Amino acid sequence: FGVNFHLTQALTQTLRVLLLSGDGAVSPLTPYARRFLESLQLVTYAAVVYGVWAMFRPVVYRFQIQPHEMQIAKRILTQHGRTSLDFFKVQRDKSLFFSQDGEAFVSYAVGRNFAVVLGDPVGPPDRMREVVRQFADYCRDNDWGFGFYQTLPDFLDTYESAGLKKLQIGEDAIVDLPQFTLQGRSHRDVRSKVNQLDRSGFHAEYYEPPLSHGLLAELRSVSDEWLTIPGRREHRFSVGSFEPSYVRSTPVFAVHDDRGRVLAFVNLIRSYRAGQATVDLMRRRTQAPNGVMDYLFTKLLLHQRQLGYTEFSLGMAPMSGFHAGESATVEERAIHTFFQHLGFLFSFKGIFAFKAKFATRWEPRYVVYRSPLDLPKLGLALRQVSGRGRSAAPTYSASAYDTSVSAH
Repeated sequence: FGVNFHLTQALTQTLRVLLLSGDGAVSPLTPYARRFLESLQLVTYAAVVYGVWAMFRPVVYRFQIQPHEMQIAKRILTQHGRTSLDFFKVQRDKSLFFSQDGEAFVSYAVGRNFAVVLGDPVGPPDRMREVVRQFADYCRDNDWGFGFYQTLPDFLDTYESAGLKKLQIGEDAIVDLPQFTLQGRSHRDVRSKVNQLDRSGFHAEYYEPPLSHGLLAELRSVSDEWLTIPGRREHRFSVGSFEPSYVRSTPVFAVHDDRGRVLAFVNLIRSYRAGQATVDLMRRRTQAPNGVMDYLFTKLLLHQRQLGYTEFSLGMAPMSGFHAGESATVEERAIHTFFQHLGFLFSFKGIFAFKAKFATRWEPRYVVYRSPLDLPKLGLALRQVSGRGRSAAPTYSASAYDTSVSAH
């Protein structure tokens, strides 16, 4: 360069070149000097490109699902699906991770740099161990934490062999339809409400898709009215939301009053467990009479039994506690006790009480995680991906009459 630099001057000129604001007074006099300046500028360009890539890499995955991949996932679900939750694994808010052999996949969403997997991986049982390991490696490559939400007990050994822990978070309420009845003292209150509404001219109707525009508009009216109740909002991830194209494409079971007006409804979705039926959205009008949801589900369960279904999933009752003789770690019991005292956020007992009116058995559901430090991260991520984090947490109290936002 024909200049004798002091150390401070050398650093200053180097920074100017790296920041692409070189000093015109410093000019290369040799090819070597020119290549040296070009190499410094190349370092700057490479750093900028790498910085942008590293910054946005965690969100690029959202745009990588191709239509043929979705078709592959649906094929695997048809062959190996096992729960009512599987329906939501191929919805638009999910990303898919396929095993290297393409025979199994994981459905997940990322919030707060944490990947939340919906349920278990789907695929042949002998592929579960490998797909869990591959997904864990994938999350480490992306610098994500990860956890599995609402897993079955079927693969707990697989998770434990991968060094993961489990925590029971609730139980899925199952109705054995052939044995379902309102007879007996324990069902006296429900039976009384059903008979009372029958005498008042209420009736239930089952609608096959596609729904008419008139019916869809009335269902939308019910849903909009339901959303005005304090604490109600649309969610996603493990539930659906009222999107006209979605609701119109699903069967609907609705309760009408004596004037034919729709007071409450549910939409039915596919369960990938053989012989099982289930619902997603559960909506009612604010002025619907007490007991309308009991009436709706009683008629729905009887109707599904007539269609040949053998069981019905009412969805998970979260943090419903432990039964006598059931083993649980100190960690599990401490977390359950903590959440069950958060009545100002969520009435776990109310949801359990409603589903217990109909359930004939309960199946445990778990979260699977790496360490106890991941549990708060999992909770925050789940709050974000499910849409609960869009505003301040509402006060929510579910009574035996006012059920949860959805079956799941």
